[in-house]
Amino acid sequence: MTYGIVQYRNKAVGVTGIVLAVITGCFIASYSIVDAAGTRLTQSAISYYGASTTANAVLLGLYLARFHPTVLTRTYRDAPRTFVIGGAASYFAYVAVLWACLSAPVAVVSSLRETSVLFAVALGVLLLKEQMTWFKACIILMIFSGVIVLRMA
Repeated sequence: MTYGIVQYRNKAVGVTGIVLAVITGCFIASYSIVDAAGTRLTQSAISYYGASTTANAVLLGLYLARFHPTVLTRTYRDAPRTFVIGGAASYFAYVAVLWACLSAPVAVVSSLRETSVLFAVALGVLLLKEQMTWFKACIILMIFSGVIVLRMA
């Protein structure tokens, strides 16, 4: 949130961006709670997420067939490895999150999951040649501090 507020104050992000980010956060919180409840109910992260993903695939397939009929074939044709590897990695990463929800509070799992921002910053610096600023370093320290506080709680 601190990073977003600073970006807003520096005029790099408008109010619309902040509002959309807050709405996105609400959706993430909602699906995190629903998915954790579903996983705990079934007692199986793979079974729950497999059923959920199948239902999502059917709905998405119907939507794409109606409004964007060439998207899937183009994506698979133009980037088959990204399509398959990215999809599999995404699936197994979320199954790991749901599996963690079977043995830890959803708030802790969700908070630790959001430390992926650290990996995004590192990849941005290493692969995309983005600058590592003092402000980003301070944000990273804040995130690490939050992880330590969560661990001690």
